[in-house]
Amino acid sequence: MLPDYPGRLRKLKESLKKKNLKFFLTEDPANRLYLTGFTGSTGWVLVSEDGVTLFVDSRYTELAQNQSPPVKVNQIDTPFDSFWESYSRSFEGERVGYESHKITHRQVLELRDRSRAAKLNLVSTQGVIEKVRSVKDPYEIAQIQKSVDIADRAFAKLLVAIKPGQTEIEIAWLLEKLIREEGAERVAWHPFIVAVGANSSMPHYHPGKAQLQKQDMLQLDFGAVVNGYCSDISRVVFMGKPTADQRKVYQVVWDAQESAMRRIHPGAKSKEVDAAAREVVEKAGYKPYGHGLSHGIGLEVHELPSVSLRSTDVLQEGNVISVEPGIYIPGWGGIRIEDLVLVTKSGCETLTKSPKDISKVTI
Repeated sequence: MLPDYPGRLRKLKESLKKKNLKFFLTEDPANRLYLTGFTGSTGWVLVSEDGVTLFVDSRYTELAQNQSPPVKVNQIDTPFDSFWESYSRSFEGERVGYESHKITHRQVLELRDRSRAAKLNLVSTQGVIEKVRSVKDPYEIAQIQKSVDIADRAFAKLLVAIKPGQTEIEIAWLLEKLIREEGAERVAWHPFIVAVGANSSMPHYHPGKAQLQKQDMLQLDFGAVVNGYCSDISRVVFMGKPTADQRKVYQVVWDAQESAMRRIHPGAKSKEVDAAAREVVEKAGYKPYGHGLSHGIGLEVHELPSVSLRSTDVLQEGNVISVEPGIYIPGWGGIRIEDLVLVTKSGCETLTKSPKDISKVTI
């Protein structure tokens, strides 16, 4: 199975047509990869009625030609803004969309200055390609599943490898190593969240020198990357028999996750899915998590749609999203459980297979 570049371009052009844009510029790495397959660190992409053109310097010409057969590769030997001044005269007077949320104010000023000769109308946009990317095609779903499978296998091996006395940093490195050994091209982010005991009350904690002890709980948040596509999983591991309080909080979080999953289907309002999880947490007498319930995932760990109380996004078939409620109690610790799900015609399919039953995550 290969990426459907023509299909992606077709969907993007439909979106651009609604905005009356014949031309569109991006240099965002994920959007560039989505449209061209090019993995180099720099390059501009121009979308037009004629197709997609990738502009790179001489360092990347051969790589771009090898990776991006569906697009025209144009080598430029001057800074892009200088090149753009002469190149843009070929479509004088046209409306050209650019990503105001992806480039700096200085870049905007330079583009405007270099576009004056061609009398271009530069149009600020946000999230145009990201909205197209939010609905995954079969190739993308397959890559995300491969990435999830690698993370699942790594977690299974971690469960038999972690021991009391290991530090958070050591466990984070071990998990990264296992993910690499299972076939990932890289990890989804660095460092992984590895939090021992009370440290787990900080949702985005960075691992330190705290040592894992008997009766500790260990919060993990990790992911792999396969062919550019990410996974994202959170699990809690118990070192010894969980206490009554740990069991109670864990079950509430799991119940909250399942409540949210039952609300997931095409047409569901994101804020209502989030509210379904929060309601379970609040009814159990705990303070709801401060972050959103969910985010899309794909070429980036955090993509559209956003699932939170403030989100206006509506779920669509083909979205791949996380579901990650949590309870965080300063001085005691935190518990977050996260799975990835695919929004299907009738509801959702869970892609993550790592165990959640408390007996299977107790060492």
